[in-house]
Amino acid sequence: MLGEAWDAWNVTGEIPEPAWMRSYGIAHATHDEARIRLRLGQGRLALPVAETSLAARSQARPRGFALAVIVFAALQDRDPQRACTAACDLLTIASSGDSQRLAPQVAAVLRALLPYRRLPEAQDIFDIARAAGLMR
Repeated sequence: MLGEAWDAWNVTGEIPEPAWMRSYGIAHATHDEARIRLRLGQGRLALPVAETSLAARSQARPRGFALAVIVFAALQDRDPQRACTAACDLLTIASSGDSQRLAPQVAAVLRALLPYRRLPEAQDIFDIARAAGLMR
């Protein structure tokens, strides 16, 4: 299905858009691809796709979901600094008022960062989460 979606996006006018894509834009397609790659353990391949999804999203909550995927993909790629940068952006969004829907992602990100808590960047994330009331 993702192949059909990419074909529809990449070749204008030659391939009809699949019917299921009418309410499914590039931000959704790239987000789903990144999540699939993440589940397959392909964090390095998920990162650029998740960043494409993030760039295509303008609303806070969808950006938060994309940032969570970037955190997990960066950790799979053994890049905790990159994960912490995305986590900081996620916490900024979550603490700005739409934290209820992002709470599961924030909790999962904080759990994933626990093994890195001795890194200054990770410690900053936990401090920010604590100060914003995002830690339980």
